[in-house]
Amino acid sequence: MSPEACLESCPDKCDGKCWDPTHCQIRKDKCSSGGGGNCYRDSDGELQAPCSTECLGGCSHPDSRVSPEHCFSCLNVWYTSNNVSVCVDKCPEDFLSYKDWKCISEEECMRLRNP
Repeated sequence: MSPEACLESCPDKCDGKCWDPTHCQIRKDKCSSGGGGNCYRDSDGELQAPCSTECLGGCSHPDSRVSPEHCFSCLNVWYTSNNVSVCVDKCPEDFLSYKDWKCISEEECMRLRNP
């Protein structure tokens, strides 16, 4: 086993939360610009642009504060509309919640029950 496998401490840029000597854990942090959304520090410890409050763990698009279709993962549930996955707080009216993480249509639900 590598001597780095059980670190005694993390690099300063990681604020005590790292996977190894070079990779910080992605973590939620206060946005320096204020305003809405959530900001995250990336694996280099750098503060990223704000994400939608529906995102969990960050987003892939700069300044996605009002754009919940760029989340790495969803805080609540997600559904697909026009071939785009969107994070939402609850499923839209015509969708059913599947295992409390994905919104599916009634047709998709029936296919799960009768493959």
